[in-house]
Amino acid sequence: MRRTREAKVRSSKSLPLCWRKRCGCSADVPVGCYLSGGLDSCSVLGFAARLSSSRIQAFTLTFEQGEYEEGDIAREKAARVGASFHPIPYQAV
Repeated sequence: MRRTREAKVRSSKSLPLCWRKRCGCSADVPVGCYLSGGLDSCSVLGFAARLSSSRIQAFTLTFEQGEYEEGDIAREKAARVGASFHPIPYQAV
């Protein structure tokens, strides 16, 4: 159990450093992130917000059908990291 906790602490400290080295995380234009409401996109948003000196723009598609709607989760995650949230309503033609 102790090793698991140590590994989590180590990875939580080294992963953002790895990101900073690989992608630079600097831009001369506003940075945006697409949120699906899932773990992957929310993690990317969290790291980007943590490493960015400016507010991240977060976008997600919203649906009228309940089984596809993840807008509430995306809104919550964007608020948690201080991102500016932009829902985009999807309407089937």
